Formats: sequence, C-alpha cells, structure tokens
Amino acid sequence: MKSGKKDLQRKIIVIFALSVGIIFAIEIVALPLSYRDDTRADSEKIDFSKKFEKTWIFDSNLTDEEKSYLMTNYKTIATYRYTDSPDFIELENLVNQFEGQIVIERVKSDKMELELRSMRESIVVENLTIKSLFEGFCAVMYLPPPDCMVSE
Repeated sequence: MKSGKKDLQRKIIVIFALSVGIIFAIEIVALPLSYRDDTRADSEKIDFSKKFEKTWIFDSNLTDEEKSYLMTNYKTIATYRYTDSPDFIELENLVNQFEGQIVIERVKSDKMELELRSMRESIVVENLTIKSLFEGFCAVMYLPPPDCMVSE
C-alpha cells in the first residue's frame, strides 16, 4: 500500500513539475509578443512622398504623422493663420520659389500670422511683408538657399 501511495505522489509531483515547466515556456514566448508595438510599425509604413511631391499648399490641417514626416525630411512647415481670405499670393509665390522645401497649411483664425517650424528653428512672423516672410524662411529652413546668405 505504501508503495502505491508513493507512486501516486511521484506522479503528482511529475505532473506538477511538467505543468510549471509548460507554463514557464509559454510565458517566455507569449510575454514578448504581447509587448510588441503594432501601431508604431504601421505608422512607419505610411509614405507621404506622393502627397507632398508637387502640392505644397493645403487648406486643411496636416496630421501629426504628416508633420513628423515633413520635419524628418528637412521640410519647413508654414502654418498661415488668416482672418478673412486664405489667399496670399506673395506667400504662395515664395513657397513655389522654394520648390517643396516649405509646405503651407492654411488655418482660419482670429489673427493673421505665419508660424514657421523646421528641425532647425521655430518662429512666428506677424508682420507679413515679403521681406519679413523671406527673412523668416531663411532663419528657419534647414537648407536655406544661397539668396539667404546675400540678404544677411
């Protein structure tokens, strides 16, 4: 009788040890998989190059992902806040002159100003003259054109 009881105890101990081992092995595999960040992998796959290839003026707010894409690609984001009309021919001409180095987002606001942001600098231009716009672009652009060196 005693040997039957001991055999049963051994079987229970072996089953318990195997169960603990299996649970431990599952944790080793499952835990790292549960911490994987799928959202980051998806956002890295988004390619905005086509959107900003030929169009540099937008009437809607740019998303954070789009702004991040522009900044990491050495572009300047110009947020033009306007009161009445989004049209500002001088600003649009300057942006077209820089051929994709600057992207404008036009936003209706209670004041007129231009916020310029790049990896290099961020400033707000309130006096919206051609000269102040050009100087603002030169101060903020990551790779300013040679014309900026002449105006200094």
